[in-house]
Amino acid sequence: MSIWIEKYRPQSLDDILLAPSTKKILKNILESPNIHSDFTNLLFTGSPGCGKTTSGKFIPKVLRLPSLYINASEENGIEVLRTKIKDFATSQTIDNKLKIVIIDESDGTTPAFQSACRNVIESTYKTTRYIFTANYPDKIIAPLHSRLKEIVFGEIEEKLVLKRVLEILKAENIEIPKEQGTNLVTLIK
Repeated sequence: MSIWIEKYRPQSLDDILLAPSTKKILKNILESPNIHSDFTNLLFTGSPGCGKTTSGKFIPKVLRLPSLYINASEENGIEVLRTKIKDFATSQTIDNKLKIVIIDESDGTTPAFQSACRNVIESTYKTTRYIFTANYPDKIIAPLHSRLKEIVFGEIEEKLVLKRVLEILKAENIEIPKEQGTNLVTLIK
């Protein structure tokens, strides 16, 4: 038995549950004819569970670009920036492809980390783009925030979440008794 989060991970942009306005912005990014010059550093903001991390991980996959994922709630020290991030960002790819660094939960990093990150972003812009995610964008220092295009992820409609949950339960041959239906809706909320 596989873990459901991996088994049912979205395989296309249409599979990701997002607010329509957010999906449109991401679609424009993914369909850009000149990704090297059009792709800018991004800051995905919004409440927990609205698709920021899934979208951040999805972009390099679809664009077939090398990527590095950092969960800043676990790896947020300056040493991570100096070693993992900087080493990845400054390394050369064989085919000169753009690289993407995803810094998830970046609002949990220190101002010192963010300031140093800003310097790395500036020095590696020719080869690397950055996607930050944050529940609280006001915790991102202004000098870093000003170098990122903020995309606000809106709330996902509950009916879309319910539909996806029911699809997964059906695929797993799990039936929810009718009397538990309201509990399922409450859980989704």
